[in-house]
Amino acid sequence: MSFYGVLAGSALLFSPGHGPTRALTRLAESLPGEPGRLVVVADSPDQRDSEAFWSELAVLLKGKGPVRLVVPGSADGYPMARAEWLANQLKTEVTAPDGFIAPANWGRSVFVVRDSRTDGETGGWVSFRPGSEPEPRGPRFPAPSWEQHVPSRRWYTGAVGMVEPIPAGLWVHGRAVEPLTGQWLAKPLFDLPTLPETLTVVLGAPGERWLPEREFRELLREMPWLDFAPAVRLVSYSPASPVPLGQLLADRLGRRVVITSGLPSQPPGRFGAVVLHDRTGRPAWKPFATELAYWPRPAGRGPDPEVVTFRAPFPGLTPAGGRPGVFEFGGGLLLEVVQSGLWLRPAHHAADSDSTVRALPPQTNVMRLTVGIPGQATSDGTVRTAALLARQLDPETQPFVHLSIQRTATVGRALAGAPGRLQLSNRSATPALGPSTPPDATGATPEDSAA
Repeated sequence: MSFYGVLAGSALLFSPGHGPTRALTRLAESLPGEPGRLVVVADSPDQRDSEAFWSELAVLLKGKGPVRLVVPGSADGYPMARAEWLANQLKTEVTAPDGFIAPANWGRSVFVVRDSRTDGETGGWVSFRPGSEPEPRGPRFPAPSWEQHVPSRRWYTGAVGMVEPIPAGLWVHGRAVEPLTGQWLAKPLFDLPTLPETLTVVLGAPGERWLPEREFRELLREMPWLDFAPAVRLVSYSPASPVPLGQLLADRLGRRVVITSGLPSQPPGRFGAVVLHDRTGRPAWKPFATELAYWPRPAGRGPDPEVVTFRAPFPGLTPAGGRPGVFEFGGGLLLEVVQSGLWLRPAHHAADSDSTVRALPPQTNVMRLTVGIPGQATSDGTVRTAALLARQLDPETQPFVHLSIQRTATVGRALAGAPGRLQLSNRSATPALGPSTPPDATGATPEDSAA
């Protein structure tokens, strides 16, 4: 079989005469160039075509200088790795993967993994120079600036938890979740943006409880470099915890902590959208509060969580006051983004005097629309406005909307003309202090045939 090379983006795509696969072409076109090194993308050849593959590649690359081979397993081989043989032929440095190539960051980077049927460990790049010993590198290409400071192998926090590398940084989760290379829950993590100057630390996994206190302390001791400075981005992967992870971290560290409310879910260059995952790992709803700041609350009391970044519930809303995520909504009402969802309340109310709504933790299966002030009567007009508001939210959010009406005796009449099917509670908002419970729906609102 004959082979040929063609430029694809910043890489040289090397393939059989019948042409490369579509996936391989997309990868070659997406990968960035590497200063001072030629990036070569190819599939591993069949055993019968191996000799022709490497011989023709050596001829094609003669005199081309340092090379990075994005070719699975090319740092393996006996008695000599194929990449080492190529380095000797070209008289130059050749860097190759010791393992399989996993595209990451929407194809803009690659991550080296091993086969989970062997040791399940992360792989890595290896540099070969003629006459020198092979030099191991990290698992990521392009290599971010923080890679040299983080472990390239997984380790255990104790009997329950473990930490392992992912393309964007590190993933802290329980041992009950399969290792990275064998777990479908890890697939969304490969699309997280790999930020060159910012380490991403993903905490937890859908449906699993957070680490026990003793292992959490051990984790912090094992990660002395992780001081939660701005160069570290904390991401919550929807673990089952009655207290938000950000609050647990702030209480343990004794400092302000900023964490995403869910898993970032957008292509590179588009930041803001995050998604919560249910107990089975399926995507649920996209929180409006995308990043939250927490302060220590050692006695259970302290500052409310602060919305740092958010996605607006509707286009064209006018910000109100100095708090992020608060908007004028007409009729003397304000709409506020909170960690549990949205809060529709009278504009004249001094909201800072009542933190129960802001303290409500998020739920993966419920977008809570709190209506009115806890402990105060809610007008019929405000209830009707809330019902119409709920039906105007984006279609992805509507199935998760749960109306929480604060103390009114006429909810049924107020909602009688409201469109759609809405989950309803007329209990006052109370923050969760113990184990998490399902939403307190007391019944469905009147429905129409369009629901």
